[in-house]
Amino acid sequence: MPEFEAAAFRLPKGSVSDVIKTPYGLLVIKVLEQESARTQTIEEVRASILSTLQGEKAEQTAEQQSQQLAEEIRRAGASVSWMIWPRSST
Repeated sequence: MPEFEAAAFRLPKGSVSDVIKTPYGLLVIKVLEQESARTQTIEEVRASILSTLQGEKAEQTAEQQSQQLAEEIRRAGASVSWMIWPRSST
């Protein structure tokens, strides 16, 4: 949102913006802290990256295992429709 960014990054620490009109509604910004933009080191983001990758891998593994189990149940002649639920979009 350009309106938000323009206001947020020009305000000094401790100040409060005027009302900002955006497509999402009206906003007021209070600047609590300011930090210079910088690239984080791998050490700073390693835990977050690992957590994300482990979560994705767990989801993939669970999906594969559920598909395998469903196929085994189908081959045995049983219905698996009662086990189907909406998948998360994440």
